[in-house]
Amino acid sequence: MRYTLPPELLRLAFPLLVRSEDSVARNTVGRVALRKILVGAPTSPEKLARCKRRVEERWAVPAIHAERFWLYNQDYYVLSEDGYLAEDSLHRVAAARQCGHVLILARVHVDHWCKPNMYRIDPAKAILWRQTNDGWQFIKSELTTEQVQVLRLLGVSAMTYGRRLPNDTIRIP
Repeated sequence: MRYTLPPELLRLAFPLLVRSEDSVARNTVGRVALRKILVGAPTSPEKLARCKRRVEERWAVPAIHAERFWLYNQDYYVLSEDGYLAEDSLHRVAAARQCGHVLILARVHVDHWCKPNMYRIDPAKAILWRQTNDGWQFIKSELTTEQVQVLRLLGVSAMTYGRRLPNDTIRIP
């Protein structure tokens, strides 16, 4: 199932649903469908024009740098946050889309597996919790209303108080 949520919201939600043990370093290069890459709008018209010209003239365009997030057996790509590389990759993706391309060359640095069923969210307090062997671990507070809605749409259940959850070892007061 592909989500039709804005890419910016998905891009911010995915890292919240990943533990370090659920990530594997890859550093592989291959072709990726542009529709799977979650990016915002280009920031520099000059860079976009330069990238578009190179794509149209069929220059050998370098691979974009990305991280792959797996959610319910679907893969999504988020550009690596390496400053210049991320900005350059953003413009290459936008140029390829404008030129009607379907695939782009990508270097995938890390695979992350998102597991929304291991998380609970308290919508009233805007707090995200993760289930561990010892109970519930605090992850993030002060989530925006949009983040709460996106996490709920991605499958994160609401925290319930006063009764025990399945596989729950502690109660949150």
